[in-house]
Amino acid sequence: MLAVLMSMKPEWWEKILDGEKTLEIRKTHPQNERLEWPVTVLVYVSGTGAVQGQFLCPGEVSYRTMQDLEEMSCVPREDLLKYAKGRRLSGWIVQSPEKFDAPSPLAEFALAVLRIEIGLTNWAMGGFVLAAALIGAAFRTARERRRKERAAKYVPVVLESAINVQRSLLRDITASEDQSQINTWRKSVVKMTLAALNEKRERMIKNGAEK
Repeated sequence: MLAVLMSMKPEWWEKILDGEKTLEIRKTHPQNERLEWPVTVLVYVSGTGAVQGQFLCPGEVSYRTMQDLEEMSCVPREDLLKYAKGRRLSGWIVQSPEKFDAPSPLAEFALAVLRIEIGLTNWAMGGFVLAAALIGAAFRTARERRRKERAAKYVPVVLESAINVQRSLLRDITASEDQSQINTWRKSVVKMTLAALNEKRERMIKNGAEK
């Protein structure tokens, strides 16, 4: 049985699983010389990065009254008309929806297609996966390095501002005639905070000098 991949918003997938939505409206239908109904539709839920489940599509409904399309698809009529923009709509019949216990990352399905269509061997697949992992790691490392470089420019400025704020608070508390327990406690907290900030600044200066 042929399987096709379909992207779908989370709210529509939930309605399919609940049995409310029995028709998925699209502007297209599978274009494949090998296509024979029924087909398995693998559902990629947008925003999750994974294929969350599947349903069986025994065929399509090329034309129904707008009321039928509205009721079966759970899409308001005005939204259907806006989506169609005068074009023919294709209704994919939804049957036997199934939610996967363990959603599969989209990359796994892409690799499966490569293996089937190109005929990659196990060794080639292993090399392909390794190369993809290394490339992904390189991109993540580059992003992290850029993030740290940006942070390095602003952290000293923010740190110095925080130290100045704590010093100002300490001066105000010390000059105050309030000798209450709460004010004494506030003074202790400000002193500890100021000491921690100064220690952090000294470490940054030392690390910078070592580099």
